[in-house]
Amino acid sequence: MIQSMSDFSKNVWFDIEQVPAGTRLIAVCFPHAGGSSAVFGPWRRRVSTDVLVLPVRLPGREQRLAEPLAASISPLVTEIGQQLSSFADVPVLLIGHSFGAILAFEIARWRRKNGQKTRGILAAGCPAPQYVPRNVARRPTLHQLPDGELIVQIQHRYGGLPDAAARNSELMALLLPVVRADVRLVETYEYQVEPPLDCPIWAFGGSEDREVPLADLAGWREQTTATFSQRLFNGGHFFLGLALSAIVELLRQQSEASHPTNSSASPS
Repeated sequence: MIQSMSDFSKNVWFDIEQVPAGTRLIAVCFPHAGGSSAVFGPWRRRVSTDVLVLPVRLPGREQRLAEPLAASISPLVTEIGQQLSSFADVPVLLIGHSFGAILAFEIARWRRKNGQKTRGILAAGCPAPQYVPRNVARRPTLHQLPDGELIVQIQHRYGGLPDAAARNSELMALLLPVVRADVRLVETYEYQVEPPLDCPIWAFGGSEDREVPLADLAGWREQTTATFSQRLFNGGHFFLGLALSAIVELLRQQSEASHPTNSSASPS
């Protein structure tokens, strides 16, 4: 039975009221630091009708602009985990880009602790979580920098912010608090050692991403006892658009794997 969300029509985390009939897989998507659910809007036009792309709306942006930004990852994980419990009858695959991949990983752990299975994790543009505190400790923190220096450092490390946007003071006044808060979540993230997950993990990276070297991407292998694969795409930290065709194909495969055709049924 497809789980209805009719009782959650005012749900602030998602933009749907119910899961469409015929949905075989829900791809829950988490954006990069400072990003929003709009990043994943074009994906819905590319996936098959049996896959629901479900971006998460985080506090302090979009329709939740008036809400306070998250001060730590743990409350976010609990809230989102509880919301995803509504989809008990449909396999859930978690997709996260950069900061979003850490959220996806911790939510998969939360689901395991609460007796819920996860179909898989697609971690894009993110070091394996056990390496994040180490990498943060090696460099000056970003979230405490003045606005001007923060913009410069974000551009230097990650790119992706057009010069025209960086010069737009009104836009930056809206964007920078969100970026700063999300970066703080990463820079204060405390990885806890737990047994590996039992769901597949796919680690995607950009071939020119200086912040996520291949060795750090490969570290995701340690986080699962199931299948693991990694793949590089042309581009830097914000390569995700170039990987869309591969992501769509992955979702198609996982949807089919979740509901295999029973070709061995005996005739009546």
